[in-house]
Amino acid sequence: MIVEYVLLGIAGLSLALIIALIAARGARASTTSGPSLLARVFTLWLVSTVFFGSRFASVRFAGLFDLTVERAVFMLLLGLMVARLYQRQVEHGLDHTAELPLLAFLGLCLISMSIHGFQPPRPTMSKPWYVFLEGYLLPCFTFYCAKYFLNDEADLRCVVRGLFWIGAFLVVTSIMEGVGLRQYVLPSYINDKTFLIHLGRARGPFLNAAFNGVALCIGLIAGLMLLPLVRFPFSVLHYAVLVLFAPAVFFTETRSVYLQFVLIVVGVGVAMRTPFPKWKVYAIPCFLIVLAILLNIGRLASTERSTGGLAQMQEVSIRFELARKSLELTGQYPFFGVGLAQFRNVGLAPLEEIEYQHNHLLGIASELGLTGLATYLAFLVIILRRLFRLLRSMPEGPFINDNFLFLTGLALLCNLVSNSFVEPSLHAFANANFFLFAGIVDKLYNRNRGPIPGRAFAPQSETTAEPA
Repeated sequence: MIVEYVLLGIAGLSLALIIALIAARGARASTTSGPSLLARVFTLWLVSTVFFGSRFASVRFAGLFDLTVERAVFMLLLGLMVARLYQRQVEHGLDHTAELPLLAFLGLCLISMSIHGFQPPRPTMSKPWYVFLEGYLLPCFTFYCAKYFLNDEADLRCVVRGLFWIGAFLVVTSIMEGVGLRQYVLPSYINDKTFLIHLGRARGPFLNAAFNGVALCIGLIAGLMLLPLVRFPFSVLHYAVLVLFAPAVFFTETRSVYLQFVLIVVGVGVAMRTPFPKWKVYAIPCFLIVLAILLNIGRLASTERSTGGLAQMQEVSIRFELARKSLELTGQYPFFGVGLAQFRNVGLAPLEEIEYQHNHLLGIASELGLTGLATYLAFLVIILRRLFRLLRSMPEGPFINDNFLFLTGLALLCNLVSNSFVEPSLHAFANANFFLFAGIVDKLYNRNRGPIPGRAFAPQSETTAEPA
C-alpha cells in the first residue's frame, strides 16, 4: 500500500513538473514545421487506448483506481491541454453548435446514473460509470481536443499517421492469429486462452474481433489519406501494407467488418480522385480479391465461421431478438429509458440469456430513452450536414482536400455500420476514433467559413503553438 502511494506521488509530481516546464516556456511560437507536443501526446494516447490498457499492465490503488499506461498518458495530455488554456493557445471564435447536444447527452448520462446508480446491480454487469467514461466522456474529450487543440496540418498528419500505424500493427497480429502463430503475437495477452470470447478469430488487443476489425478499417482509411505524402521508394512498401489489410480483415471472421471493408473498397474505387487512371493501380488488387472470392465461394456460403462462412444465422437471430427487446423496453420507458448500462439488469429474460444490445442507437433508446437518442442523433446530423457542405466548398490542398473529406466520411460511415452490430461503449477506441473524425469535420467547417475560407489547418509558422 505504501509503495503504491509513493508511486502515485512520484507520478503526480512528475506530471506537475512537466506542466510547469511547458508553462514556463511561454507562448513562444515554434520554429519547426513538425507537429506540436500536444499532437504527439494525443496520438500516443490513441495508440495506448488500443494496446496499453488494463490487460497490458496496471497498478491498483485500493479504494481509488487502476493506473494504466493509457491513463497515465491521458493525464499527461490533460496537463498539456491545461497548459495550452493557461497560455491562451486555444483557438477562439469557433461555432459551438455541435457541442450543445453533446453536453446535453453527457448531462442525461449523469442524471441517469444519479437515479439508477453508478455501480452495477450485479457484479457480472458493466459498471455504469465505466460505460460513461469509456463510451461517452473520453470520446467527447477526443472531439474537443481535435476541434480546439490540433491547430495546424502537421498536427493532423501526426494523428493520421498514428492511426495508420495502429492499423499496420494490427495487420501483423491479425494475420499471425489467422495462420496459427498466436504464440508469437504481441502483446501476449491477445493469446490469453482463459478469455474465450473470439479466441479462434483475429481479435487483436481488443480481445474482440469486431473492434479489431473497426481499427483495421480505420487504419486502412488513414493509410489512404497519407497517399499524397508518400514518395518512392516508400510508396511501394505503403501500397504493400494497404493490400495486406484484406487478409487481416478476412481473419476477423466478422461480417460487419467485411461490410465495412467492401464499403471502403467500393467507395475508393468509385469516388476517390487520383492524378492517374485508377484502374492501373487498383486492377490487380481487385482482380486478386475477386479471384480469391470465386475460389472460396463454397467456404463463404457455408455456416462455418472459421472458414469465412457468411451463412451462419444463429447470431443474426440473437441480434434480432436483442433489437426486439430494446424496442420493447423503449416502448415501456419512452422518455428517459431504463438507465445507463441497465439493459442487462431489466432485460426480458434471465440474466444469463441476455447479451449487450449489439446496436448502439437502439441501446441508447432503451437505456436513455428517446430524449437521449434525440440528443445523440442531433449531434450526428450536425456533423454529417457540415461534412456534406464541406464537400461542396473545400478548396484543394496537398493533404486536406476532397479526398481527405471523402475518406473522413467513410471513417464515420464505418463506425456507424459497426455500431449497428456492437456496443462501442465497451472500449474507448471504438467510440473515440468516431468523435476524433467528427471533431476534425467540425474544425474544418469552422475554418472554412471563417475570414480565410479553405485554410482549415494553417501552416504551423502562422499559428501559436508550444515548442514540440
